[in-house]
Amino acid sequence: MSKFKSPEAQFITIDGGRYCYRRSGEGRAIVLLHGLTDSGRFLWREFIRHFENEYTVIAMDLRGHGDSEKPKRGYAPADQARLVAAFIDRLRLDRPVLLGHSLGGIIAAKLAIVFPDRLSKLIISDSPLGAGFWKNLGLVTRIPRRGVAIVGLTMVPLLGRLMFKFRSPRTMRMTLESLQVFCDPSHITTELVQEKMRSTYEAISQSLWQAVIFENLFRDLDRISVPTLIIHGSHDTLVPLDWAERAVSKIQDSRLVLIENAGHFPLIEQPDQFNQAVSQFLSASE
Repeated sequence: MSKFKSPEAQFITIDGGRYCYRRSGEGRAIVLLHGLTDSGRFLWREFIRHFENEYTVIAMDLRGHGDSEKPKRGYAPADQARLVAAFIDRLRLDRPVLLGHSLGGIIAAKLAIVFPDRLSKLIISDSPLGAGFWKNLGLVTRIPRRGVAIVGLTMVPLLGRLMFKFRSPRTMRMTLESLQVFCDPSHITTELVQEKMRSTYEAISQSLWQAVIFENLFRDLDRISVPTLIIHGSHDTLVPLDWAERAVSKIQDSRLVLIENAGHFPLIEQPDQFNQAVSQFLSASE
């Protein structure tokens, strides 16, 4: 990861909660939504450096993550989508581009379905756009075997809380290695591990249950009316390629770009490929 410094944190109050975001650049707005246990401070550095000369790039810390509000509830995709829509309104952004990675992609897709007037384009990267309980459960069983055990135990309330209480940077690193989120494990840096330690148990467990296990976005994907780009790492072990292909078949104005030699985080492993795909998509109809 480069030494590019993230923009300074700013804060906004929405429905009594204090939410963090980082803003850089001028021009048409791109709102960035990170994935589970990530934050806007770390994940998007290469992206911001690439796009800040042409766009206003705004990386939000989702509820329960980073420096944002950490309530006990409110982690269903519909709740998070309402929060992001309110965030867009409060910042007076005129139909920004919305880019979500993993969990952030679920929230971005939900917003595009429920609040289609809030955005102009949608970009989703390596997101498990759910298709109901049984298919979603099948998705979880396809991740690396040790990862299945870790995810499963996390979702059991008593065991999950106990694991969370005694977690450490070492166990977080072991979890990331078990899930094989990167093709090259050297990307599991100390800073990345520390950043992933800042999420709450409620955010993790409720997001897994409500966004990954029970959500059924697939039935409504055909309601997405904005141009959509789906980006996917060629070696993503958490979200199989066929899930991305299925989403593209459902969203009318959509396309799929495969990032070679990348796992679940192509924006970190292959930033040049990732940024080029986004640039081409943004300029296609401008």
